[in-house]
Amino acid sequence: MAQSVIIVGAGLAGSILAAELAQTFDVTVVELAQHNGSLAVPLTDVSRPAGLSPHVGSGPGGTSALWNNGLIELEDDDYASWPISQQELLPYLSKAYPLLSGVSREDVASCYDELRQLHVARGIPPELIGNGLFYPQRRRNLWHSLGLADRSVRVVTGRARRLIVEDGRVTGLVFEDDLGRPAELKADIVILSAGGLSSPLLVQATAKAFSLPSLEAAGRHYIDHPMGMIAKVKLKSRLYDIWNFRQRRIAGALQTPIVARDQSGLKISVFLRPASVVSHGDRRDRVQSVLVNLRNSPFKLSALAALAASRDDIREVLSFKLGLQLPTDYYVLRLVASEVPDQHRSVYRDERTDGIVRDWRITDRYTEQIGALLRQLLEKMGGIVLESRFFDQWEKTLHSAAHHSGTCRMSRSDKDGVCDSTCQIFGIDNAYICDGSTLPSTGYANTGLTIAALALRLSDHLKQRAA
Repeated sequence: MAQSVIIVGAGLAGSILAAELAQTFDVTVVELAQHNGSLAVPLTDVSRPAGLSPHVGSGPGGTSALWNNGLIELEDDDYASWPISQQELLPYLSKAYPLLSGVSREDVASCYDELRQLHVARGIPPELIGNGLFYPQRRRNLWHSLGLADRSVRVVTGRARRLIVEDGRVTGLVFEDDLGRPAELKADIVILSAGGLSSPLLVQATAKAFSLPSLEAAGRHYIDHPMGMIAKVKLKSRLYDIWNFRQRRIAGALQTPIVARDQSGLKISVFLRPASVVSHGDRRDRVQSVLVNLRNSPFKLSALAALAASRDDIREVLSFKLGLQLPTDYYVLRLVASEVPDQHRSVYRDERTDGIVRDWRITDRYTEQIGALLRQLLEKMGGIVLESRFFDQWEKTLHSAAHHSGTCRMSRSDKDGVCDSTCQIFGIDNAYICDGSTLPSTGYANTGLTIAALALRLSDHLKQRAA
């Protein structure tokens, strides 16, 4: 008889795990909602508002059904705090590319080499060019693209509450069904894939119920990607035709981050967005254009009105969606910055609302570092920067990228994290975590590709363990 596995969460990692494990195990997925939408529980920001809607997703496919599915790899030094090396993850990154996009890692890398050469030829110093960001032409809801609705995967709608632990082993899951009634599911293995905000709450509740001091780090070490439109520049070099580099052989587009870093480990990247002239009356302070809103709600009147009111948004739609590269010397700089995690508990349960609290802190010292790196980056771009203007109070407009990470981080010991190098929860033999919460560091890179690789790696580990 096959062993039973419960996967909490039908998002990116949960979908991959369910598809990979269904051939070997009896798989049950517990998901908050039957349909895609924003998180189905209250979420409160007590320090810095997220600024994005939806903040996170629920339903089959999770946020993979709502966002653009940009694929980008971490840099080599981002793995310094990981208990595994980049080389260990590399085979799974290669496997994740076609799973998420239908395109091979090698083909994407080949196209990006061509794009790098074009940027260098047009005046961007090669040392400033980071890892390429690949947007597949069509985003994928992993639950549907993997055909999970047609597989032998049981789906239970409800809200997971905590693990059931006996003698250092998990035996099941406590949850509330979609009518709010308490219930239990028994299993041989439980995997938490509820995301960087929900998985730590499940670990905290489990630690409290069973007095597990080894899980003290749950909810700490939170990192995200502060992002925003921070400046406009006029460039001498022609870059408007390669900012969103389309290639038929990869059925998608590549974008180039321009990167600066300091000795503390902080990194920033900026992505160019073709724009109109530098003007004090044309401030672009939104974290995103209307593209995301239009993609999810193409007939939403407010989004269409916002598009019509912005020359920069219209230009971006024509370029990003239709491939029309309108000549311009002006660009908006879209910032995506890294964070260095700290020890304060950033994610925890709200006792009053029974929701999630996120305490995301961006200090003045941090924004000063970002400002210094931005100035350094513009200086290193040399003579191609003819004019620049930082938006007023850009520091106040930094928002979340919704890449909630680190709250159940992988580590070498329970002093620094919640799970080991195999994603197994410290102190619980057959319980695992696989989602953004396990990532110890993320640099400036979108997290989806890395999460997918970890899910594939954990799937192999569990199948080998069961053999």
